[in-house]
Amino acid sequence: MGYWKKHPRPDGQVTLEKLNALGWQIEDPPEHYTLKCPCGSHMSQLQLAPSDPKHFEERLGWARRLNCKHEKD
Repeated sequence: MGYWKKHPRPDGQVTLEKLNALGWQIEDPPEHYTLKCPCGSHMSQLQLAPSDPKHFEERLGWARRLNCKHEKD
């Protein structure tokens, strides 16, 4: 598990762990988790209580489609 506060929903926690494995930086929420890509060019949010049942799948799919790598060199 990463360094962030545990997500209140199990499917949200799994999504955070998968994003962390892809190299994404995860910041703790006041209202949502902030997700920052490895290259530093992209950012998104992961909701604590999304109204869309596919929110977690969509965030993970979006991150995978970016195929972001560390590009700061």
